[in-house]
Amino acid sequence: MLASTADGAFAGKADDTLHVAFTKELENVDSYFNSAREGVVLMRAVWDGLIYRDPVTNEYKGNLATSWTWVDDKTLEFKLREGVTFHNGEPFNADDVVYTVDFVSQESNGVKTQRNVNWMKSAEKIDDYTVRIHLKDKFPAAIEFLAGPVAIYPNEYYAEVGPSGMGLKPVGTGPYKVTEVVPGQHFVLEKNEAYFDGPKGQPTIGKIDIRTIPDVNTQMAELFSGSLDFIWQVPADLAERLATMEQFTVANEIHHACRLSCNGCGRPLRRRQSLHQAEGAPGGEPRNRPRHPRECSPQGQQPGHLDAVLPEPVRLRSGRDAV
Repeated sequence: MLASTADGAFAGKADDTLHVAFTKELENVDSYFNSAREGVVLMRAVWDGLIYRDPVTNEYKGNLATSWTWVDDKTLEFKLREGVTFHNGEPFNADDVVYTVDFVSQESNGVKTQRNVNWMKSAEKIDDYTVRIHLKDKFPAAIEFLAGPVAIYPNEYYAEVGPSGMGLKPVGTGPYKVTEVVPGQHFVLEKNEAYFDGPKGQPTIGKIDIRTIPDVNTQMAELFSGSLDFIWQVPADLAERLATMEQFTVANEIHHACRLSCNGCGRPLRRRQSLHQAEGAPGGEPRNRPRHPRECSPQGQQPGHLDAVLPEPVRLRSGRDAV
């Protein structure tokens, strides 16, 4: 990872904006219809799951659910958090969980990474704030997956707009709401001032401006000029040279494929100034954890690349998630 520490590159500057570059085009922001690391970054910022895994302690905590119990080997019952609203004002309740689970678990609906969802059979509403998820078979990793790639969508909105509409105008409950989408080119996220008091904590950066810049030389030029604060997947030889310059912070995370992007693949990212990962990436490596093709394994990393380049003063992680 690499970031400028020049005064003009701080996320805490006057406009309270973090400027980020993605190398890969992300055509659909809908988290169930892309498998890119960049998509998982947005998923964790924009949406929430029922459960959250603390990135420091690896403890499972209630997120959109406040508690859960195993009814039997193939049934999980959840008590849901009350008073949560989606970014469009739609109230969160059991109907959203049932709709999301029933939709994504049906293979015919075309979810991109089937193994993240195909262990679920269906969901059942018990009352407005109690729901059961029925598994197809015994699945010890169910809690881990529910703390990872299974995000909960607003049932009424998603039924109306579908994956294409969600990709153009994402709506979640997460700490950041999407205010602008130019598919494959530009995404703007703004702090959700109404975010509930959950385990992720409150977002600390007002705005995150993400542009797709495929050429690393262009990214570097903008990093030097101060128009970018954060880049990642930097060629190792270039990162080594930049590490000798005081204005940059370089973090080598080759074996930690997605600390900044999905639900964790190894040790937490460490440096003097912590990152707010609105997506709350866990930092451990449990067995059977959910994976994203080419994104969450050492084999998925491009040889000779570092993960990212970032500014020390940036805070991308909410207070409770700081590492």
